[in-house]
Amino acid sequence: MTAPVCWQYIVKQRHASRARPRPHDFRPNEAVVAAIPFAMAREFIERYEWLGNMGAAKYCYGLFLRGELAAAACYTTPPAPRAYDVLFDPCTAQHIYQLCRGASAHWAPTWAPSKVIGTSLRMMARERAAWAVIAYADPEAGEIGTVYQATNAHYLGLSQSRGPGKYIIGGIEYHARKVQKVFGCAAHRYLIEIDPEYERIQRTKKHRYIFVVAPRQQRRRIIERLRPLVRAYPKRVATIPEAA
Repeated sequence: MTAPVCWQYIVKQRHASRARPRPHDFRPNEAVVAAIPFAMAREFIERYEWLGNMGAAKYCYGLFLRGELAAAACYTTPPAPRAYDVLFDPCTAQHIYQLCRGASAHWAPTWAPSKVIGTSLRMMARERAAWAVIAYADPEAGEIGTVYQATNAHYLGLSQSRGPGKYIIGGIEYHARKVQKVFGCAAHRYLIEIDPEYERIQRTKKHRYIFVVAPRQQRRRIIERLRPLVRAYPKRVATIPEAA
């Protein structure tokens, strides 16, 4: 079930409540979207994105208004690209990326998130040979993917919730992928020796969106393959703003 309030919207409202007034007369033709250094993206995402971290982000883009960073979108390669062989096909799966982090400043205009995503998607296609980009929206965080809908993504319904999404070991929370790196193994028989009271928290289902940015010939083939899976966009019951 979708949370009644989008957590990221709350983060932006907190910043707005203690910030100095900003101009509100920005126009889309003023915006400049460009690749930005990882450090710049991290500082911005940690401030405005509700998760407060960069996750697995590798390729970062920012939208600037009058020289100031107003929004950011960060991409990565999927942790298990072969998992998309069935959804797409083995050839297309080699050109899949994930939009893993995105945020906009409290003073950014409402069009900034869709502008930075739309433009950076075209840049990913040109610079990284991206054919399709996957994005998720977390219902538990109050997200339905409003910005993805505004950017014309294809909605494929809720994802499968297989396996744990995170662990709590020794009182510290770890993402599922990090457990393997930190402890060398995520097997129950091993972790219970480290912490007999450790917890495995099941991964939740998320709204799944696909942006198809492939060259024309491949785009038609990908869209045709996805057509049976495309669903109507989910809608929010209450009218509550959602930030990117």
